[in-house]
Parts: sequence; C-alpha cells; structure tokens
Amino acid sequence: MIRVRRLVPLPADVVGLFLTEMWNQVLLADSILTPAPAGARSACVEVRAPLRLRTRLRLDALGGHPAPEIVAAMRMGRRTHGRVRWTLDALPAATGVELAVELESASAGVRAFLAASGGRWLEHRLVDTVHNLAEVARLASLSGWPDSVTGEWAV
Repeated sequence: MIRVRRLVPLPADVVGLFLTEMWNQVLLADSILTPAPAGARSACVEVRAPLRLRTRLRLDALGGHPAPEIVAAMRMGRRTHGRVRWTLDALPAATGVELAVELESASAGVRAFLAASGGRWLEHRLVDTVHNLAEVARLASLSGWPDSVTGEWAV
C-alpha cells in the first residue's frame, strides 16, 4: 500500500462532497491521468507513467455518500486490481486527508514496474494529487466556493 497525507483548509463535509464526484478525483490527478468520463461514480482513464508507458484504468466508486472514507475499486486489465481510498479526518479548522492506493492483485509487469522505481513514482503522483486538492480548497475559500448556503461547487 502506498499512502500520503496532508491538511486541506476546508471542512471535512465539503471535502467529502467534492471527492464523491469521480470526475473531481480524476481532475486532481491530471498530471498522470487522461480522463474519459464514464459517469459521476466511475471513470475510465489513461495512466501516463515514466518511459512513455501508458495503460487504461477503470475506477468505480464504492459506497454512496460523503463519509470519512471514499473508496473506489480500481481495475487495470485482467490481472491488476485494487482500491483507491480517500480518508478524511475532521479537524477544527481543516481536514486531514489521506490518499492510499492498495493493490489486491497485480500482473507481473505491474509488480516489476513498482519494484523498480514505479512505487516511488506513484507515491510522488499521490503527493501531487493531494497537493492539488489542497490548492483547490485554498482557491475555493478565497473565491467563496463552495456556496456557503448550498455547499455546491458551481460558479
């Protein structure tokens, strides 16, 4: 399992609401994912890894509502699958956010990639993703998003 943590300057319920939309999660990881939206609760993406390696990945949200944990099933081909998990910890003035990727099974090629330097690469991409979430939160709080009445992220 690879995991990273960071504080996000918004309440946990607002962060959770934002992350329940799969599209928002994909946009946060835009440095490595090219989205092909499949719906609000799922996404098909192309992962861009080092050495021009590319592969398709499907994410499907598990569970229904914003909660302390937002989990998506991840599938890449027939042999590689696992979970992407966002864990939210409500704090007085912010939210502690943990993003983790856990492989339940992996093809030989994926295991070799992760063992070489792919694990370190993936950890850095997770750091970037959580940093992007913190930046979205910072900009949202400066601009008055989300709407303090409806909680929506619309303009």
